[in-house]
Amino acid sequence: MIFGFFGKKKAQQRQQNSRVRADLESEREGLTVELELLEKKMNVELGDENMDRTTTRSRYPKRIVELRIQIDAIGRKLDTLSDS
Repeated sequence: MIFGFFGKKKAQQRQQNSRVRADLESEREGLTVELELLEKKMNVELGDENMDRTTTRSRYPKRIVELRIQIDAIGRKLDTLSDS
């Protein structure tokens, strides 16, 4: 009886880890897409002579850095989940 309980608990833990991993991977994928779009938009606006470059330089890089930090944090969480 005792051994069956531990097996069930480990199975529940694995199932929960797989759900958390799937959630983190989907969040990382969404952030990566947003990062790519922002970088592409920034490159287009920097190439356009009619745009005001001061707003582009101040607004987008801050968000790009925030996204990269979030993606890195999610990657570290995924690494710790895979180590467990």
